[in-house]
Amino acid sequence: MKKPYYLTQAERNEQEEAIKFLEGNVCAIVCSKKKDVAYEAYCFDDKRQTMPFHSIHSKQRRFPKMSYTIMYDRQFLKTSRGIIPLALYGDNNVSERVNGHERRERHWGVYTNGKTEFTPDEYMSLIQSWCGSEFQEHFVSHGKWVDDKGIVAWAKNGIKNALTIEEIRQIVPVQSLTCYISVWEKDYSHRNEERRYCNTTEQLEQWLDTAYARKKELSADPSRKVFICLSYLRQEPLKLSVRKEPDGEVIIRKENRYLSEVADKGYTFSSDIADALVFKNTAEARNLAARCGQP
Repeated sequence: MKKPYYLTQAERNEQEEAIKFLEGNVCAIVCSKKKDVAYEAYCFDDKRQTMPFHSIHSKQRRFPKMSYTIMYDRQFLKTSRGIIPLALYGDNNVSERVNGHERRERHWGVYTNGKTEFTPDEYMSLIQSWCGSEFQEHFVSHGKWVDDKGIVAWAKNGIKNALTIEEIRQIVPVQSLTCYISVWEKDYSHRNEERRYCNTTEQLEQWLDTAYARKKELSADPSRKVFICLSYLRQEPLKLSVRKEPDGEVIIRKENRYLSEVADKGYTFSSDIADALVFKNTAEARNLAARCGQP
């Protein structure tokens, strides 16, 4: 096996983009587990299909295993120029420690072939280019393999449900977009540039224009590899559908009781949903709940 290119754990969100410029399409990830270090090498073919990899421990060499991508979440970004297909995914054979517990690694990244922004038609054309081969195991989602039909539906739903960063922040006010340029030199030294947190579409598009110009400048040296990286704040599913407030009439519930009466001196909850006060929308309900001292 040719000498692999090593990514630090902090930079694994660029791992798939880095693959395309590696000789032989071989990539290795360094991850620490207690006092040992495991070097995991794997490769992709030209349609991003995961191929067999070798896991090489400091004291032993294991037999080849199959490495594949696990998809945990998807939340495409919508801008005035199109979409950015952000997804939360990771490799099944790479682990990380979070709050003292070991789990499979996952990271938010642009799920593409290196490009950042797309029109919906451009992205669907890219997805279609990954389809049609005998191998139809693109990634695993909810414990099942996603085939050609599944990845096309996945992309279409991502485009349909794309949100602007402002719309995301309306649901999760503390959410933000982390943006930076990752630069790798020929000697494998690394640095990040132009790091910024973007909270509006205007900020994001301005940062992207700056990043594109800086990438072009840095790429004048062909031995230098430059990547534009975007991520939500935490490497966890956003769960926006759960947090998104419903449209139309609503009621207020506390545990198994429902707000049924509001008076100057207090309020009353009933166990019978038929007694619940009905509000026109969530804003009206929240305003009343705030006056009543309810969360």
